[in-house]
Amino acid sequence: MIPGFYPGLERLLQLRVRAAGLRSVTIDVGPSTVHGWVGGSGPPLLLIHGFGADALWCWHPQVRALARHRTLLVPDLLYFGKSQGDGRSFALEDQATAILAWLDALHVRQFDAVGISYGGLVLQALAHEHPGRTRRVVLVASPGPTYTDIDHAGMLERFGVGDVSDIVVPERWQDVRRLIELAWYRPPPTPSWVLKQVYDHMFSDRHHEKRQLLRALDSLRDERSDLDYQLPPKTLLLWGSHDPLFPPEVGERLAASRSDARLVVLDRTRHAPNLEASRVFNQQVLSAVR
Repeated sequence: MIPGFYPGLERLLQLRVRAAGLRSVTIDVGPSTVHGWVGGSGPPLLLIHGFGADALWCWHPQVRALARHRTLLVPDLLYFGKSQGDGRSFALEDQATAILAWLDALHVRQFDAVGISYGGLVLQALAHEHPGRTRRVVLVASPGPTYTDIDHAGMLERFGVGDVSDIVVPERWQDVRRLIELAWYRPPPTPSWVLKQVYDHMFSDRHHEKRQLLRALDSLRDERSDLDYQLPPKTLLLWGSHDPLFPPEVGERLAASRSDARLVVLDRTRHAPNLEASRVFNQQVLSAVR
C-alpha cells in the first residue's frame, strides 16, 4: 500500500533494511518456503505484515528505529513477497505454523510480536495455539474476538463491494488507488504510471491464492471459531483514527473485552498508521514490548 514506487525503489528499500543490520533469510519449511529479514540487537521481535504488502514494503519505516533495541524477525507470509505456499494451506493456522517453523530454524523460542490487519489475525492464531511462544503482543488495525457479522456487512457497504477480496486484491492497476486511499489519511499524488508499476510489482500474480486466504477467513467467520481466540495478556492495540476498513469503535470494543488490553488511536491516520505516523508508532511499540 505504498505509493511512489518507481524503478529502483525496491532495491533502495533493501539497502535501507540492510543498513539497519538485517539480512535476507529463506528457509524451506516442509512443502513451503518462508523468506524474511532478520537482524538487529536485543530480545526478538516478530513483525507480521498485512494483506496489502510484503514484509519489506510494510515494515521498512520501522526497521531502523526498532533494530537498535530488538532483534527483528520480519517474514513474508505465505503467498506474499518471496514466500511460497504449497497451494493447499490457506488457514490462519497454516500461516502461523509456517512462521513458527521459520523461527524454529532460526532457534528463536520466545518473542514479542506485532501484527497488522491480516497479520494481526495470524498473530492471534499463533498466540492462541502456542501461548508459550509469545510474550508481549501488539495488534494494529486488526479485528479480534468482538468483531461481528454486522461489522463485516458495514465494511462491505462502506466500500460498495460484495466481498473483501474486491478491496484488497486488486484485479486492475486502477484499483490500486483505492488501496492507497484505504491506507493513508493524506495520500500523496499518485499518477497512473506509478499505479501501474505498483500493481505490476505487488499485485500482478497469485490472485487465486490470496482470494483463497480470504475465503478461509470467511469460513472462520461462518463457523464463529475465530471468536474463540483470546488476546494475550497486556495486549496493545494501535489504531488509525480514520480507518475505513475497521473503524476505531472495533478497537474500542476489543479493548473493552479485556481489562488489561490498552487501545491507542493515532490521530489523522487510516489503515496503515505504521507508514503515516511511523515515529509515534515505533515509540508505542517499543514501550509496549519493553
